[in-house]
Amino acid sequence: MSIANNLKSIQNRILSASQVVGRHPAEVNIVAVSKRQTEFTIQQAYDYGLRHFGENYVQEAISKKQSLSLPEAQWHFIGHLQSNKVKDVVGQFEYIHSVDRLSLLQKIDRVATDLGLQQKVFLQVNLAEEEGKSGIKESLLDSLFFEGVQLEGIKTCGLMIMPPFAKEAEASRPFFAKGKQLIQLLNSCLDKNALSTFHISDLSMGTSQDFEVAIQEGATWIRLGSILLGEREK
Repeated sequence: MSIANNLKSIQNRILSASQVVGRHPAEVNIVAVSKRQTEFTIQQAYDYGLRHFGENYVQEAISKKQSLSLPEAQWHFIGHLQSNKVKDVVGQFEYIHSVDRLSLLQKIDRVATDLGLQQKVFLQVNLAEEEGKSGIKESLLDSLFFEGVQLEGIKTCGLMIMPPFAKEAEASRPFFAKGKQLIQLLNSCLDKNALSTFHISDLSMGTSQDFEVAIQEGATWIRLGSILLGEREK
């Protein structure tokens, strides 16, 4: 199927999932996961109206940005970010979805401050505490979040939730529901500390196999790869 047909099908599924819980489909943004996709495919996706592109690999993403002319595109870094790559990512990507430790947050802040900008980030939470998987433990989230609130070069938009891999989408629901609950708890703490201007509202969660469940549990950004853009290059 073409990207146009894929997009139409996905938009219909977003509409249906939103209607189940009384949400407006416009609340859900698609990040087209464009890692290892050709520049031709990305250009096609842009021409069909997609504006948000997610990349995992720094040099690949920057090369694409420099080669393509996509004036309205916004780029999302969604992979694990190494500290030595921060200077290459800050300012090149509108959003960083995978911030999971204080040292990384502080380095992003330093680079962003030097550049005179505020970098938008999501805090990635490893709710299942899976070994070898990125994301901060839930028990440490509060301290990371409140450190971020105090940093001038950081704008914390919300949380990124990646549940354990499961064949059935419903298996991800408890993790997505917990993500929404954590957003509410963090905002409640901000209110108690007279910091309501720092409210967060975004949830980056849901991929090809479970995005409908994620939408029902409050996702505002869903990350879709081959289901949208087709198979990637080997």
